[in-house]
Amino acid sequence: KLEKSFYHAILKGDIPDTLVKSMLNTDVWIFISSTFTDTKVERDLFIDDVYPYLRQYYRKVGYFFNVVDLRWGVREGATDEHETTDICSNELIRCRETSAGPYFVGIISRKYGYRPFPSKIKQGIFEEIIQYTQTNSSNHVREVNLLKKWFKLDQCALEPEYVLQPISSHYKGYNKGVKSDWDAWNEDFAQMQAIFRNAAKSCEMSEDDRKQFFISITENEVRGGLLHEDNPNRPSQFYFDRSISNLDTNNPASRYFIDMNNGKVDTDATTRLEQLKQYIKFKLPKEQKYRSKAFVGRTAYTSKIEQYLERKSPNAPLIVHGISGTGKTSIMAHVFREFLGAHSGPEYKGLCCIRCIGITPASSNIRELLYSLCQQIALFYNKDIKSLRRDFRSVTSKFHDLLVVCPRSNKPLVIFLDSLDQLNDEDEAHSLVWLPRSLPDNVYVVVSALPGICLQSLEFMYPNKDNYVAVQTLNKDDCTEIIDFMLESFGRKLTTGQRNFILKACEAPTPLYLKLACSAARRWKSYTPESEIKLAPTPREIIKQFFDRLNQVHGATFVKRALGYVTASKNGLSSTELEDLLSCDEEALMDVFQFHIPPLRRLPTLLWTRLRNDLGDYLAERGADGVVVYSWYHRQFREVAEEYFLGDAEFKQEIHCMMVDYFTGAWANTAKPYKNKKTDEICVAYRMVPEQPTIFSAEDDEEESDTKTTTITASVKKAATKYNHRKLSELSHHLIESKRWDDAQKIMCDIEWLEAKCKSGRVFELCMELSQASLFAGDNPKLDNCYKFIRSCTNTLQDHPDMLIQEALNQPDDSTIFKMAVNYMRTKRRKETKDQFNIQRYYIDQVKSQTMSAEIALLEHPESILFCQFSDDCKYLATFCADHVLRIWQVVSGSLLMKIKHPSIKAITFPPHCEWVIGWDADEIIIFGLTGESEGQILKRFPCAFNHASQIYISGKTSANTKISLIEKNAIKVFNPLTGKLIEKKDLQFRPKSSCFSFDGKMLAIVAKKAFLYSLTNYKEIRKLATEKSYDSDASNAVIRISRDNKRVAAVLPDGTYIWNASNGRKGLFILFNVCLTIFCMTKLVMLDKQNGVSRAALKGHALEITSCAIVYDPGNVESTVLATSSKDGTVRLWDGACIVPSSSEEFKQPVHKNAVERCLLSQKGNLLVTCCRYQHVWLWETQPPKLKGSLVTETSSDVVFPECFSPKDEFLAATSDNGMEVWLVSSFRDDSISSKQSVLPYAGRKHLWTVFNRLGLCTIFIRESLPNVVIAAVIADNSVLGEWTLSRTLDQFPSPQTVEFKHDVTDKVIAAALSDNCAQLATIHVHSTSDIVADWLYGVPQITTWDYKTQRKLKTISTDKRCLTKHHYITLVNNQPVVYWQVSTTTDVTSYKEDKISEGVVHAVSLTGRLQHKRTLPGVYSKVWRGSGFLANNISLMGWMLGGVSNRALHVINIVSRKTIGKASIHGTDINCFDMSQDGTHIAVGCRNGEVHHLASVDPEKLKSKSQSSAELIHSITMDLTTVDLGK
Repeated sequence: KLEKSFYHAILKGDIPDTLVKSMLNTDVWIFISSTFTDTKVERDLFIDDVYPYLRQYYRKVGYFFNVVDLRWGVREGATDEHETTDICSNELIRCRETSAGPYFVGIISRKYGYRPFPSKIKQGIFEEIIQYTQTNSSNHVREVNLLKKWFKLDQCALEPEYVLQPISSHYKGYNKGVKSDWDAWNEDFAQMQAIFRNAAKSCEMSEDDRKQFFISITENEVRGGLLHEDNPNRPSQFYFDRSISNLDTNNPASRYFIDMNNGKVDTDATTRLEQLKQYIKFKLPKEQKYRSKAFVGRTAYTSKIEQYLERKSPNAPLIVHGISGTGKTSIMAHVFREFLGAHSGPEYKGLCCIRCIGITPASSNIRELLYSLCQQIALFYNKDIKSLRRDFRSVTSKFHDLLVVCPRSNKPLVIFLDSLDQLNDEDEAHSLVWLPRSLPDNVYVVVSALPGICLQSLEFMYPNKDNYVAVQTLNKDDCTEIIDFMLESFGRKLTTGQRNFILKACEAPTPLYLKLACSAARRWKSYTPESEIKLAPTPREIIKQFFDRLNQVHGATFVKRALGYVTASKNGLSSTELEDLLSCDEEALMDVFQFHIPPLRRLPTLLWTRLRNDLGDYLAERGADGVVVYSWYHRQFREVAEEYFLGDAEFKQEIHCMMVDYFTGAWANTAKPYKNKKTDEICVAYRMVPEQPTIFSAEDDEEESDTKTTTITASVKKAATKYNHRKLSELSHHLIESKRWDDAQKIMCDIEWLEAKCKSGRVFELCMELSQASLFAGDNPKLDNCYKFIRSCTNTLQDHPDMLIQEALNQPDDSTIFKMAVNYMRTKRRKETKDQFNIQRYYIDQVKSQTMSAEIALLEHPESILFCQFSDDCKYLATFCADHVLRIWQVVSGSLLMKIKHPSIKAITFPPHCEWVIGWDADEIIIFGLTGESEGQILKRFPCAFNHASQIYISGKTSANTKISLIEKNAIKVFNPLTGKLIEKKDLQFRPKSSCFSFDGKMLAIVAKKAFLYSLTNYKEIRKLATEKSYDSDASNAVIRISRDNKRVAAVLPDGTYIWNASNGRKGLFILFNVCLTIFCMTKLVMLDKQNGVSRAALKGHALEITSCAIVYDPGNVESTVLATSSKDGTVRLWDGACIVPSSSEEFKQPVHKNAVERCLLSQKGNLLVTCCRYQHVWLWETQPPKLKGSLVTETSSDVVFPECFSPKDEFLAATSDNGMEVWLVSSFRDDSISSKQSVLPYAGRKHLWTVFNRLGLCTIFIRESLPNVVIAAVIADNSVLGEWTLSRTLDQFPSPQTVEFKHDVTDKVIAAALSDNCAQLATIHVHSTSDIVADWLYGVPQITTWDYKTQRKLKTISTDKRCLTKHHYITLVNNQPVVYWQVSTTTDVTSYKEDKISEGVVHAVSLTGRLQHKRTLPGVYSKVWRGSGFLANNISLMGWMLGGVSNRALHVINIVSRKTIGKASIHGTDINCFDMSQDGTHIAVGCRNGEVHHLASVDPEKLKSKSQSSAELIHSITMDLTTVDLGK
């Protein structure tokens, strides 16, 4: 366990580097150490049997097993450059620092192992060895010359050293396998080894320096592991000491198992081996190593940030900005580290948070980023966030709240957010609405961004220029300082000429360029010829130069394929994944297995290890999908890598195909064929790659039934579903890039895949992937249907990912997605529990539309929208809002790309190339940049007056040949947008009242006094368009449009709507064009049919008047259109023109209430339903099939009458009104309506708490506003009166109600009450009457009191444990034992209450002794309780009891005991206002805000056979005994 102080330091952001990787890491790295020849059998067995088993085992428990076995895989280049020893040491260090578990396995036998002399020797030691040899050797001339032949002095090392030269520098055939060169080198090596050992025994040097000439690689590895063991409690190392007895050392083969020297046992090696074995047994001291990244210079920028952090109340964030590669991240990291160092003492109580956005996929998602910050802040300041939801609004609100309530003067909060532009565009992250407009006191926020949308948003939100730090490229002094510092960190230095060469190589160097240059320069020696020193002049070119060197060292084929996979990946690849991919890649293996073929056809680990080591920090380790992956650390590296490695389209497709095979598990259990190089035979081999299921383990719920216990607690064990996040993240990307459309359709259109994507939090990603697939796959109806379905449900699935099947079932019966869902439910749906109360139900809306939903997306704005406009390619949508902000949206994703503040824009037009966009103000044209560094910037502006008739036409496919033609008053003007100069002007003899350019820009349609066509070629009238009259001054609101093919012209004129044949000007029929010919009818957009001019469709959804419409062709389907409608309700809705059907098909087929439905009430049998709204009679429905029977009429003057309950046999319906009780004999309903009988209750200000038909008759319980402490129970009619009414079918009037009163303390306010089933007891919930009331919430301590009904005597009072905000109070009595429910808010501060702080529902049961016990807490919002029949005599059980509520526009029903969701539902295009469920749970009635009533039936998939089937056959019966109580009174 971490000590408290250490835990607190971590919360503050002070995390040791050694812990960073282990906190995120799920990779186990095992370094295998042994001598080679004597452990061959063991290591081969590891490869064949042990490693594959461990990979599968680790994967099942959520880890990834990796092994570093350097016995095989060392290429000739590593031997040539003498890198083998360094590679071993570096790999051992990496395994020790990064493994999430054990990291070292050593096999010790009787062989000490290979003992090379060092490849780098300090100058003093080497020269002393030379001096000793010259003095003491009889053959000193040859020996000294041999040493000088192979070693050269490098004075660029900080401590000068002699360096062993590459073998190929003297023996050119070594790397080509020439035997004579190999023999020559081995002879030279043996002679030099003898010289060094002989001299080392006598020369003066430290023991460590002396040991390097005698120690074996194996001992180096063992000591490297033991010396740095820092956790004695972690089993991080394992050693196997294998002894071979009776070894015959006279046998020549014994040299493979024991060290030999000239045919005899090497006693020196044997002695050292025994010492090593003894050394392993000792417990060695530990040391812990902390690393710090290098930083130097840039004081002008760091000081500005430091000054900001010293301000008393900054009130706004500090924004660090600059182009890519200027070092913004390094500057921020340095300041943060320095600030932590200066404030690390116990006297500093504040919190420091830093997030480097884009390092992990989660950090790129604004919801996850804010959730992470909220967690850290809440933990540090001791705030409760257990109930915090992960949706954007909740985390944003919580983030803002925490910034206000947490920091104090002695506990400030400092937040660093690097690279805002790395956020993905979900939830309008780039608009930065999640950042507070002003910072509370004691809060400091430092952010960084590139030029673009994020910086524009920041400038819009924080106009004060003092809050900006612009980071520029480096000056010469900074460059010199950085070069020297970086080289020193490598243990190197440069000659003066070499340093000057770097400084001159690039005119405006960035930190990225210098880092690359220094990486190259670290390999320069002082003796390196100037001709071999090369540096490219730009960052992109020097990156390519870096890749060229990797090709030379590691082989072009291997590098291209390895880094091709990394570059092609979506979020990076783990080491295991990359090794698996390369092990299945025959091109890579053929290149690797040139001299040695291992027992298993897999890539030797060492090859990737060497390449990764040479890549250094440029290939960053990041967390993605729960694993550590490798990806390019800088965006410029990725861009260059895409060009360098994946520039060839055919190779790129091949790489993506290989990745598809891997992530689908194509070779998991199948031997892959390959061609044997020696025999040319086709062979097969297993590659030991893992299976790739979409789900590793499904959710497993086990409930322990409590029907036979005395408590309502249940042991609920939940094992969360484990998804294959790597497959879900990567596979779709590679399917699209590889263009394997058949596989894409099979995988991406599978319900299990869609559900897994949604439940793993990838709804937005799924929508984008399906969009790309449906666009690029061509004619693929299944992909297109799935895309349109997900697109239409994105908002719902984002909040409720478990509703995918439910949403699919409510698509049209003949749709692909509906059939997929039914098929899935028949064959693959989750195994149902035997407990009937916990069966997952899905519901079909029995009045659902049989056409695909036309609505695509909803774009929310802060105020009314004035207009909207598409680009011609449907890529962008521009909107201008009453807040004076022009917004540019990406159509396919609905994400906000750009915001521009401007006082007034009258119209927007996109050019064909979409490199910029034109805004037309009242008196000028403004051109805004749309791409690159000019994004959001004003490029040009030139004067031009705007009026209703003004129109713009933009020609030219590129910005270079673009011209702007426009109509201004009575003239046509042509401008050059690059210069803003007027090219041409042509005066008209008339002033247009409306006009329109044709799509080819060759003619105009004009309304002046008459309507006519006008040529833009010769500036002459083409022909008049026939109208009934002339228009002098009454055509100011006229609209005229030309069809895309120039064959038709249409206009809305003062005397009617016209359509003309453009070739002769004659009137024709009404037609809908793919431009903007529409009629606005308040909140409906009415479209006109092409054939007969009748109303085609009404697209409903806006709450207020529609202000504009835009229509454009869908580039994915030329037969379809995309529509956008803007409204005063602050929303823009996008519609799919292909899904719009005639009104007769689309309109809701059931009667609709005039206003929002206030209440739904199902009868006891579930066959009847009543609904009500304000200012309208109660409606009575039959439910199977849904049908309105008629109205239940009342003479009351109340605005609304609330149905309360049906009688047990559904004969009567009781309702409350302002005057009293309204009762209908519904069993006598025959005609279209029936009138009620009224029982007047002479009590003013009544609030009804409970109404029921029971053994007393019709009873109601209520309080009065003037006396909230007095409960009045009234019997409206006893059972004899009701029985007589049933028989006679008539009733003159009700007798006077019989009432009794239950008086609580005068300070109490009663909020809920109920009678027991036997009418012997009454129970109430009450709070102190002085408690605060906030938005229907009560703040106080709820108390429960039971009463004797006959005597009105108080029996007992029970108090809950704390004061809290509660609402939706409910109480019932079963066997005279109260069960209570209320909704609880996490807020305890009433003044800071917000509705979105609702956290959970709480259920209590009261024992017979009067004790509160068995509390059930259920996260979510609930307003209704369904009571089951699970009570036993003298025992409490809530089996079958359920809660229902609406949150985030979806209804959900949950089992109280198991906490399992029983069913969910939502209604497209409107909000659910009220609901009820039948006793057997098979039918749900829903009342909506738009007045619609929907009937949802539980699904039995085996009965879903045809559209003509009766709705009654959709019911899946489950016997339940439920009593429904509505809490929303």
